[in-house]
Amino acid sequence: MYLAANHANIKGRAGEKQVQKYLSKLDSDKYLRLHDITLRAEKGKTTQIDHIVIAQSGIFVIETKNYKGWIFGNEWDPQWTQVNFKRKDKFHNPVWQNYGHIKGIQHVLNNEDIPFISLITFSNSSDLKKINITSSHVYAVYFSEVVPQIRNHTEQILSPSQMNQIYRTLQQANITDKNIKKQHVENIRTNKQEAKQKVQNHICSRCNGNLVQRKGSKGAFWGCSNFPSCRYTAELSTGNRKVN
Repeated sequence: MYLAANHANIKGRAGEKQVQKYLSKLDSDKYLRLHDITLRAEKGKTTQIDHIVIAQSGIFVIETKNYKGWIFGNEWDPQWTQVNFKRKDKFHNPVWQNYGHIKGIQHVLNNEDIPFISLITFSNSSDLKKINITSSHVYAVYFSEVVPQIRNHTEQILSPSQMNQIYRTLQQANITDKNIKKQHVENIRTNKQEAKQKVQNHICSRCNGNLVQRKGSKGAFWGCSNFPSCRYTAELSTGNRKVN
């Protein structure tokens, strides 16, 4: 288990370095870049962000996924799927993950009026087979497409002085204490376990609503009773406890 987690961490870091190299091509006079930032969010929680690019068009928050194989995902599904040859693996919805990062930045800046653009970047070795994202300012792209995607946004919303102020605020808020960073990783594992436990008790891990059985084109699944305000879903086999 430890070796697998360590390998995944090394692979993730390698992907972040690749994206950082691509981002270095951006004009430093027009774009301000931050990498591997850990911020203290609401309720004392921490959030780790792979890359932040501050531009006149807004703040680009970039989540890196150094995965191979076919990638399938829906914006509203709690998990996405990676298919590599005959192996199929699930991973946490990166759109939701990056949304949490954006909320953390908003908390630090104490400003929800700044436009944010969420970029989910995948390795060029992957194949984004079927990705369904309907929200504006949310994109799934390959590593090599991240810079063109940023340059496509030409709106002039933030002034250079505002950009510099945002940069300084985030840089000062960045947590560099290694013990706190280590605790952040432990918190992620704990949160995943708590979310799994909630689903087993037929509780929505997103809004704490009740999970009820629904039927779709692919069969039965768990859906949140607060639909459509909450679109959380889970596989039927996940919540295997009997409903009283």
